[in-house]
Amino acid sequence: MHATFHARSNSSSDAAMMVRRGLAALLLAFALLPLGEVVAPVSATVANAAGREPLYEIAFVGPISGSARRFTLNLEDAARLAVNNANASHQLRFQLRLVAYDTKGNSDIRAALLHRLVANKRVVAVIGPTSPDGVQEAGPILSRARVAMVTPTVTTPSLATLGFANFFRDVPDDTVQGAADADFLVRALGSQRLFVVSDASVYGNTLSSAVSARATVDGASVVNQSAPITSNCGGTASATEYASVALAALASQATSLFYGGLNCDFGLLLDALNNVGFHGVVLSDDGANANELLSATASISAADGVYLSCGCVTSTNATFNREFASLAHVSASSASYAVESYDAANAIINALRTLKVVTRAALVNALHRVTVHGISRTFRFQANGNMTGTSVFISQVQGHQIAPLGFA
Repeated sequence: MHATFHARSNSSSDAAMMVRRGLAALLLAFALLPLGEVVAPVSATVANAAGREPLYEIAFVGPISGSARRFTLNLEDAARLAVNNANASHQLRFQLRLVAYDTKGNSDIRAALLHRLVANKRVVAVIGPTSPDGVQEAGPILSRARVAMVTPTVTTPSLATLGFANFFRDVPDDTVQGAADADFLVRALGSQRLFVVSDASVYGNTLSSAVSARATVDGASVVNQSAPITSNCGGTASATEYASVALAALASQATSLFYGGLNCDFGLLLDALNNVGFHGVVLSDDGANANELLSATASISAADGVYLSCGCVTSTNATFNREFASLAHVSASSASYAVESYDAANAIINALRTLKVVTRAALVNALHRVTVHGISRTFRFQANGNMTGTSVFISQVQGHQIAPLGFA
């Protein structure tokens, strides 16, 4: 960024004041820049052996600082790995740069950054946002600018109904996951009596309703139970509610139980089930699929054998696992949705490869046509931006660790 200050007064003090104001403006401008952004002309190019190549940027949008820092950094690192590998392949007619926009989990900051990245004509696509409210806020801003957004994490079903042609996600939504969870319990494991518990959140209700509906279609009998979020998860309900929930599950003679909610309350339920002697199969979702679950129960044995499902995949690709660990300094097996972030970046890169003339609108259209042979799975994007396929990945708590089993 270059700035020239023209002093209209002959007074040295006036000139000094203008310089100070100009420097203050520069500092403010740089403070608002996304992480890693380098200000350059729109027509920026980079040198290579054959001459000059166009430079395009892929923006990563998410809360890189704050309470979700480690989770989001894993996503950013996975996307950066995909960009690094694409550049290193020397098979592109252009160069790519991943630019991180840290929303800090703040809606106002996120909106300002979204407008800033739209104004940066080098940005051709966005990976993210990483939260449902972020996607909903970004939708109209990015849609007007025809900037594609591919979220690797957001599973809220309604986001695909908002009519944004630039919206894509490479993870199954909650209704798809719920149906797959029911099929796993009823068809794969043979459960005919299900006890379905929701934490009464929008997320928990959506998943639990999908499980109940599909299990009924599959021929199982279903008993539904609500257990609102407790103070353990930031809610107001009493943790004592799980004693009665566990007794109801036992009395239902259910052969399996599904819990739609987060690991912080799931641990309470598992302890209560353990205390009353419930011996049925227990399955929960990716909200509970975290290592924190292993320390969320009073008894270590309470979580043993529990199944956990996720639209996200635990990578078994040795090359990706090695390269990701080298870049991120964490194991790929502990980095939820990192594989999906890597595949989201490659979906964008593969779509760019197909274009003779790169424009934002052309890239959106190309993403609707591309087939992605990803680390997670092979998929295409449907007209509403959802990915094809209905598979979810199943893990199980074994010996106080979460062991990947494979697709349901």
